Amino acid sequence: MTDLNDVKLIGRITRDSILERTAEVVYAKFSIAVNKDVKTENGNYESVPAYIDLAIFDTYAEKMYTYLRKGTLIFVEGSLKPRQWNKDDVKINTLGVSVKKIQLLSSPKSAAVSESAIKEALADGVESFTSDVPDNLENVDPFDDKTQGIF
Repeated sequence: MTDLNDVKLIGRITRDSILERTAEVVYAKFSIAVNKDVKTENGNYESVPAYIDLAIFDTYAEKMYTYLRKGTLIFVEGSLKPRQWNKDDVKINTLGVSVKKIQLLSSPKSAAVSESAIKEALADGVESFTSDVPDNLENVDPFDDKTQGIF
């Protein structure tokens, strides 16, 4: 049986994306918060966020990074990318997502999905993009911001 590494998420961008260039590749990095409702001890539901680091590559990164603003609701498809480093002699393992497709579901001006926000994105021609994740990323780690922990 073949392994499957496929991720689909809907969440809000937690801060504006950052475009970076190396000799090998151009990429935009950002993170999203994906909420899950959890039942508390008193029987009420509380929304608990999970913060996920993401990166999109090449020409799609250049086109999309200006639209990837804090508060924007997006749908992403991609694959998990493990990362590992040492901090104070402790091995730290985390996962990021290499994005293959992004679809804008709202604009950063509005916290709620609105029809006008979706029409605005469609008018700009950025309903969605598909990105080819480069095969050779040996020297590139878009998730390497170890000083801030969560992106």
